[in-house]
Amino acid sequence: MIWMVWLVLVVTVRAQNLTYVVTNGAVMITGPRCPDAVVVVPNEINGLPVTTIALSAFTGHCGTPTSVTLPDSLTSIEGGAFGGCANLTNVTVPNSVTSIGAHAFDGCSSLPSIGIPDQLSVIDIYTFNGCSNLASVVIPSHVFSVGNNAFSGCSGLTNVTMGSSLSSIGHYAFLGCANLTNVSIPNGVDFLGWGSFWGCSRLSTVTIGTSVPALQPLAFADCTSLTNIALPPGVSAVDSLAFEGCYNLGTITVDPLNSWYSSLDGVLFDKGLMKLDIFPAGKVGAYAIPNAVTTIGQNAFWRCSYLTSVTIPDGVSNISQEAFFGCSGLSSVNLPDSVTSLGDSAFANCTGLTNANIPNTLTTIPGRMYSACISLRNVSIPTTVTNIGDEAFSGCWGLSSVSIPEGVTFVGEGSFWGCRNVTNVIIGKTVATIGDYAFADCSSLTDAFIPASVTTIGLFAFSGCTALTALRVDSLNPSYTAVDGVLFDKAQSTLIQYPGGKLGDYTVPNGVTTIGLQSFSGNAHLTNVTIPSSLTNVWAGAFASCAGLSGIYFQGNAPSVSGWDTNQTYGTVYYLPGTTGWGPIFDGHPTKLWNPRMRTSDTTFGVQQGVFGFNIEGTPDIPLVVEASSNFALGFWTPLESFTLTNGLIYFSDPQWTNYARRFYRIRSP
Repeated sequence: MIWMVWLVLVVTVRAQNLTYVVTNGAVMITGPRCPDAVVVVPNEINGLPVTTIALSAFTGHCGTPTSVTLPDSLTSIEGGAFGGCANLTNVTVPNSVTSIGAHAFDGCSSLPSIGIPDQLSVIDIYTFNGCSNLASVVIPSHVFSVGNNAFSGCSGLTNVTMGSSLSSIGHYAFLGCANLTNVSIPNGVDFLGWGSFWGCSRLSTVTIGTSVPALQPLAFADCTSLTNIALPPGVSAVDSLAFEGCYNLGTITVDPLNSWYSSLDGVLFDKGLMKLDIFPAGKVGAYAIPNAVTTIGQNAFWRCSYLTSVTIPDGVSNISQEAFFGCSGLSSVNLPDSVTSLGDSAFANCTGLTNANIPNTLTTIPGRMYSACISLRNVSIPTTVTNIGDEAFSGCWGLSSVSIPEGVTFVGEGSFWGCRNVTNVIIGKTVATIGDYAFADCSSLTDAFIPASVTTIGLFAFSGCTALTALRVDSLNPSYTAVDGVLFDKAQSTLIQYPGGKLGDYTVPNGVTTIGLQSFSGNAHLTNVTIPSSLTNVWAGAFASCAGLSGIYFQGNAPSVSGWDTNQTYGTVYYLPGTTGWGPIFDGHPTKLWNPRMRTSDTTFGVQQGVFGFNIEGTPDIPLVVEASSNFALGFWTPLESFTLTNGLIYFSDPQWTNYARRFYRIRSP
């Protein structure tokens, strides 16, 4: 066996204003010496060539240099070498350099110009990211790849010249180059990444090379000065959001030799004009979709805020997801009965839409179909519909009433969430499921009737309905019941929802074992609650955000608390002597022993100066009510006076006692 040992000399030393190491007979610069602002790197140190600037060599040193001169002997600048050198205004990179690492000049925000070496083949990721003062860049002919975010954040860049060998422009390569006015993508480029020119807000002229096969998502997003774009023959795929936010783009044209796309009146279609792919966001006024169209593509009219009306022909059968999302200028829409497929959020955020319809051919209203259409006043749900999708009408502030017809069996999660002007809801007699948050935050809703068909009511279905004073349930419903306007399970063992607009004090019925998740939450009108000894479990936050709540009076032992909640709590929990499990805090509420007693054995008890009275003692500052009855067997008690037991003792007197042959007194909680 032959043993071989390789010896590599690595010596860290200083010379002039630099630190460096020697490796295999060559010098690698590892950093500057403080506090030099001007750095000149020599060709040789001690007779050895300087070939490399090390990883992060100048990063974070001495407030960073302002000027760096690099030697002709240099071949490599490693990753992050000058990263964060915010004061650097001048750097000379020789043509001998063949490799520049990722982030090499990242954050050099004062650098006005830089020469990219002719021998460089790749501009790595984030190489010049954040060089916001860089005004002009020439990408040499040897460079075949510009990496992800290579020039992102170069907000001062006004001109980029790309070499003929370039074949790849990475994701977000020129993101946020807000002053770039024109771009010519060479014919050799066969990859254009996501968001490659996103946010180039002054970009007005774009030439796309003949080899570009696809425009990725957000490729030219938010290029707000772009008014027209021409697609060459080779483009076979255009993402629906490639031009998202280009609010002045009025025309998309297509080379006649393109086999995949065509253009009509500046609108992008598939080759056969059967699918409408992209309607330019800067196109103004009314638009009639050609009769040959059968499909409106995903995001086809995305945020076309200048579109005032659209005519959809009878031949259209498919309207894809988010097809008309954010068309704020659209006031009405008429969907023909030829439509058999509607994608989620098809008309979501059309804030100017006042009237809309649902075709008789649909059995399902898609999720978020008209979500956030805040001006929508009228919509009719046909009897063919069986399912209303999640958040289908959420945030439709203009709706004043909702009628769910018979035939509908499923009302999805948040279907009418936040419809704050709805005062009346009619739930059809075939509805079996009401999803979570289905009518949450319908703050004008005053009454709701649950038919016998409903077997599932999701969490928070009526939470935040601050005007709701009663929930009513059909007596034949097998799963739910209502008592005094409060929703319970059929066995009345679980309190599910206390109406958000119900006023005053409330006593939970005996036999209730569970108070459900946020069942009282958000009721600002609730003042006091009395809870029976039968209660064994309460969900965290059951009384959260009840701003008017003063006291919660438990008649039994402390129940268990399920889950957790971080919402603000109001009111004090009071418990009785002899009960167990109580600490200083219960589900975010402070606790107090509620133990008022009449002092019948001291001298204050009885008639004093013609008036009957007595002292009451107990825990300081607990509230109480003194009541009287002339015949307690009949159960009639009259409140006489409410107190707070200041300092734990208070005197009560009854000036009316002589008006009764006999009178009984008791103390209760408010």
